[in-house]
Amino acid sequence: MADILLVEDKETLRRVLYLTLENAGYTVTEAADAKQALHQIAISRHRLVLTDLRMPNGSGLDVLRSARAADPDVPVIVMTAFGSIDEAVQAMKDGAHDFLQKPVDSNHLLLLVNRALEQARLRTENILLREEWSRRYGFPRIIGESEVIKRAVGETQRVAQTEATVLLLGESGTGKELFARAVHHLSNRRDKAFV
Repeated sequence: MADILLVEDKETLRRVLYLTLENAGYTVTEAADAKQALHQIAISRHRLVLTDLRMPNGSGLDVLRSARAADPDVPVIVMTAFGSIDEAVQAMKDGAHDFLQKPVDSNHLLLLVNRALEQARLRTENILLREEWSRRYGFPRIIGESEVIKRAVGETQRVAQTEATVLLLGESGTGKELFARAVHHLSNRRDKAFV
């Protein structure tokens, strides 16, 4: 997986950005225009896309839309000159993570790149933790074939769809907490605190 796709038509600026990112420890794939960028997006995945808005053979908005279509979670940072602020606003509406005004300050560039990658990492971690939580506290942890267990699972599913307060009674070690967590997980309050 390439770390960063850098899309800039001006060779001198592209080289400066490339060296800045490479010196910060990133692997960088370069594209000189939108056509090359779209090809790179089609053949490999990137952790981040850094693209100019105005360039030959398409626009940065095309690159943004293509990158987000290929991977909805990839952060895209758009670079813009002063005269194209309206396009930057449109890019933000189309899902750009941030925009960087030219001339590019290297420190600000690295700040935005690091922040975007960290937020993407946290988003992925959050999704994985939610899936793990769901696997742990959903019904897969409740096992049993007896009629009593089947009735309890059915009741749990039924009461989870209501707004009723639920009191679970039973002897110690009978699985009250598992059923309580299952009720919470199946309810429309699953994103709120478990009480």
